[in-house]
Amino acid sequence: MNKPTPGPWILMGCDVEDENKDTITFCCGTGTSEDDEANAALVVAAVNACFKVNPDNPLAVAEALPELVEACRNIAKLFDEAKEQGYSISAASNSWADALGAALAKIEAKS
Repeated sequence: MNKPTPGPWILMGCDVEDENKDTITFCCGTGTSEDDEANAALVVAAVNACFKVNPDNPLAVAEALPELVEACRNIAKLFDEAKEQGYSISAASNSWADALGAALAKIEAKS
């Protein structure tokens, strides 16, 4: 498999371009213009996020994301259960749990 076009990818209406303004793909013509632009925005956001995490293999990030989110949910649940059962949680662990909860809230947000 060839490597994808390096990021960042840029949204131009419903077209996706690289930083040199070369067109990577078109997301037009599949529905209404609003749908096309929303689809293109999703593609750009997803690709750029994956490149940010692993510039050498963004596809690996995309493929591992569901497992990573599930693991984070399980860890957050363990923190919550420990707090509910009265276990002492260090300030650092509390901070990590809060950061994890905030990240999960972003992931699970409704638009």
